[in-house]
Parts: sequence; C-alpha cells; structure tokens
Amino acid sequence: MNVRRTFGRRLLAPALLLLLCAAILLIGRDAESRADAGTASAFTVTSGAHNPLALAAANTPTATPTTPPGADLTLRKEPLSEDPIAPGALISYTVVISNTGPLIAANVVVTDDLPGGVTFVSCTVSTGACRLVAARPPNDVARWEVSDLPAGAGASAVIVVRVDETACGEITNWAWAESATSDPNSYNNAAGAESLVAPCHGPAVLLAKQQVSPPFHATYLGDTILYEVAITNIGDATFSEVALEDTFDAERMQFLAASPQPAQLSITGNPRQGSLRWPNLTGSPPGGFGRSLAPGERFVVEVRFRANAPGYARNCAEMQAGAGAVTDESCAYTKIAVPGGGLYLRKWLEPSLGS
Repeated sequence: MNVRRTFGRRLLAPALLLLLCAAILLIGRDAESRADAGTASAFTVTSGAHNPLALAAANTPTATPTTPPGADLTLRKEPLSEDPIAPGALISYTVVISNTGPLIAANVVVTDDLPGGVTFVSCTVSTGACRLVAARPPNDVARWEVSDLPAGAGASAVIVVRVDETACGEITNWAWAESATSDPNSYNNAAGAESLVAPCHGPAVLLAKQQVSPPFHATYLGDTILYEVAITNIGDATFSEVALEDTFDAERMQFLAASPQPAQLSITGNPRQGSLRWPNLTGSPPGGFGRSLAPGERFVVEVRFRANAPGYARNCAEMQAGAGAVTDESCAYTKIAVPGGGLYLRKWLEPSLGS
C-alpha cells in the first residue's frame, strides 16, 4: 500500500500506525456512503479559470424555454359574392379552419358574429354541425361545432346571409375559433371579411385611404410615399359640393405634392401636425376635377410625402359632401424605418439669438 511505502521507512510506533490505519478505513467508508447516496466526493474545488469543473459548467448550454405543445388553429374567411352587393341580396362567406398541430384539437367550435344589417339564412359544413344560436337584435350569431380536428386536417363551411333593404356601405363579418386543447398561437384564430353594399337608397359616400407605394413594411427614410384617397358615390344622389381635408404627421413626413392641388397647407402644434384642404373637389382644375360626383362615380386624390423621421406616421382623410350632409373618414399608418437599422441622428437649426 502507499501508506507503507510512505511511512513504513520512518519506523513509526505501532500505536501510531494502528491509528493511521483506522483513520484511513473511516475515510474510505465515508466516501463509499457518499457515493451510494449520490453526493459529491469529499474534496475541495478551487475556483478559477483553470478549474475543470468550472470550465465544464461554463460551457454547458443553457436550456431554452420551449412553448408547450398544443394545437395551432388557423381560421380564414372570405366573401364568395363580388362587390358591390345590392340591398336585399345574398352574401355567401367561406370559412376554413385548419390545425397545424402538433396535437389533436379537441372540441373545435367556430363562432360567426354576423354584422348588423344582415340576417342568417343557412350554413353548410364539410364536417360537424352548424346552427343559429342567437337572433337579432342586436345581431345574428351562428355556431359551427367542428368536433375534433387532427393535426394537419382542416374543415370548411359556407355561411349565407341576406342584406337588409336599408343597409348601406361597408359591412365586416368576423368569426373566431376555439378548442379544448391549448393553442400556442391564438392570434390566427380570428378572421374577418368585408363587403360593400351599394347602391344605397339616399345620399351616401364612401371614403377609402391607402398607401400605394412603397409597401407599408418597406418604407425607409428619404422615400417618397404615395397615398390615394378614393371618394366613391354609393348612393342615388349627385353631389356638387365635396370638401376634403387630409391631416398628416409633420414630424415624420414632409408634404411634396398632390393632385388635384390643395388650396391650403398648414402646419401647427407640438408635435407638429400638417393639414391639406380642398374646399370643393367638384371645382375647376388644378384644385378640383371639374365635374359633379354622380352615383357610382369616384374621385381619386393622390398625395405625396417624403419620409423624414423613423417611426409610425398617421395620415387621415375626412370628407364632407352635400354641404356636410354626408361625411366619412379613413386613416392609413406608415412604418418608416432606417435603412440597415443603423443609428439615426436628427439635427435642428435653432434661431440665432444674435450677439
């Protein structure tokens, strides 16, 4: 043994040798008991860069929290009937529910909250059962009980409604899906579909504003942003007076041009807000279109801005027709980003106080 090679040459007293052997025996038994109990060995670890245990712990990858498995439902809804929809006519909607897994979606239910101005007619489904569960007022509600939906499977339904004779303008039909199984991505469980009801009985105008170029998700500093403001006569009356006001975020956008030309540009407030005004778009060019707005016809106003600062820019339009008898408004939101996502520095020239 190592003990004899180390200490036997020194001719220690037998008593001391016995005590040493007893101590070694006790230490060995203690180590065995610790190993059996799953505990660490009885030695001291020195911390530092050269400690192999510390290095192993530092190089051990940290566990990344994972999303618990569930059933990811996705809902889509589209109108099968083309716009415009005449008052009193039928609108058919297709509703598609799918499960991308990984688990089975148990007890899937789709609820269709029909908008005001329409009445439930029928519901045809590929699987399950569909029925009317609530009647207007205030609105009809249809319930589609799909039952269980395996991963990778889908189902479809066609819901038919009838438009009221007095309905007019845009109507939006929303539906949402639910399941007894947890859904890790519930944001795609709802879907909506829009339809335009026209021509309307009486005077009616629809205003819509949209960003034409560049795309909403790819607008950068220095880009020229083109908006279209469409004013459509969806009623049965002709308008000889159509006023328009377009307000914009003057902190992030600089007005460049518009067609027709606005009669007034003003910038006020802090943060700065800009306003463009057209007193009457039926007037002569360059400030108007030179004609009245007849039923079924449309005015399209183009407005251009330069993107001056990053962030979300709000641009809203409001119109009045028939001396204010008919009004409508619409807004567009633009995300302005920095090319490459780098640093951005703004500099203002302050007025000099003089010497």
